[in-house]
Amino acid sequence: MNSKPELQLILPLFNEEAHILEIVNRIDSSLSNKVATFEYLFVDDGSSDDSWKIIQELSRNNSRVHGIRFNRNFGKESAILAGLKESTAEAVIILDADLQHPPELITEMYDQWKNEGVKIVEACAANKKRDTIVHQIGAFFTYTLLEFASGTPFQEGTDFKLLDREIVDCICQLPEKNRFFRGLVSWTGAPSKTIEFTPKERAAGASKWTLKQLASFSLDALTSHTTAPLRLITFFSMLFILFSLLLSAQTLYQYLSGNAVEGFTTVIISILLVGGVLSAALGIIGEYIARIHEELKSRPSYLIKERV
Repeated sequence: MNSKPELQLILPLFNEEAHILEIVNRIDSSLSNKVATFEYLFVDDGSSDDSWKIIQELSRNNSRVHGIRFNRNFGKESAILAGLKESTAEAVIILDADLQHPPELITEMYDQWKNEGVKIVEACAANKKRDTIVHQIGAFFTYTLLEFASGTPFQEGTDFKLLDREIVDCICQLPEKNRFFRGLVSWTGAPSKTIEFTPKERAAGASKWTLKQLASFSLDALTSHTTAPLRLITFFSMLFILFSLLLSAQTLYQYLSGNAVEGFTTVIISILLVGGVLSAALGIIGEYIARIHEELKSRPSYLIKERV
């Protein structure tokens, strides 16, 4: 790549052949007379369509276009990390290649960084639409727990961000393998500005996120960014100790007053409740142990097959 462009657009993608040409044309139109030097860095996360062929063709005709291609699909978090590590610009902007992140916002984000010295400019989605009710409920609980644990709003957050070189270097130096990009950006605590936008409908194709991938992403986000689930176990344990003490006091009172305790309903309910909480607690602990196992293996987050 050219030595230190002023701005670099990092576009992680997976099977987005229908959008690549349009997004480059729209960004070119917005930035050509605005930014002195800018480049594109496409990160192909193991696409099975013609996305990589289009990137290769673009690179031959447009000196601003660069790309890296993974051996297989490693996930969006790995694609973002690869883009950040490959970047050389004074500032980078991460945006999706499916046109749901409007390229026209880039100039406003650039102005905030260039003229006001803001280290992070975040684009937040107003009236964000989810695909399904399950997705909405899952996202609500995941982000609510993250907000509770960190004090940082995540509900309307997106990966559409401008990061100063200082922030990029800070994130790239972090050693962990299981990453939650939005959480790491907020963790830096750098001065930031927020711009709202309304996500557009996909111009073509459908979302590449399956229910399984969304569930896995939620678990990774929670376990990599906060220990709140582990603390919830302690909280519920204290509640059940209190419940047990109250139940014991009530049973003793019934016994001393000469009233026989009829049936086993209370015992059965207590056993089921305690058993359910213990099972959930073991599951949560297991998730954290799995993350420790992944970190100890120290495998790379991605493998690059080729560059252009």
